[in-house]
Amino acid sequence: MVSKHSIFVDADIILDVLLKREHLYEASSDVLGLAEKKEVVLKTSVLSYGVIFYFVKKGLSMPEFLKRMKHLRSIVGVLPSNEEAVDFALYSGFSDLEDAMQNQIAESNGLRTIITRNKRDFKKSNLAILTPEEFLATL
Repeated sequence: MVSKHSIFVDADIILDVLLKREHLYEASSDVLGLAEKKEVVLKTSVLSYGVIFYFVKKGLSMPEFLKRMKHLRSIVGVLPSNEEAVDFALYSGFSDLEDAMQNQIAESNGLRTIITRNKRDFKKSNLAILTPEEFLATL
């Protein structure tokens, strides 16, 4: 069985599933499926939810959009954040400020792993940065 410690899941992984992105869907769906079966605890930030809301609402009726978001919320928790995430992003040397904030939110909440498709932007992270495929291979 997978460790029950929380794992940060980046918005791109969730979008792979919700938007059924070709060639990316399967591994990302497997990661979310583990959370749905309560084999892992996935967390993300309110920032991720904002990005997800923006991309997923296009082309959906409000009832369908809310149904999908409520289901997502039932399997992916939201980590608290504060101004430290912004300050970290501004002074961290990360090339992508949004990813810097995500990293700080994960780290400040005691998480040790981030699952993302964009490992390049997390080069300065102290956390384990894995693609969905790499994470699944560790199980």
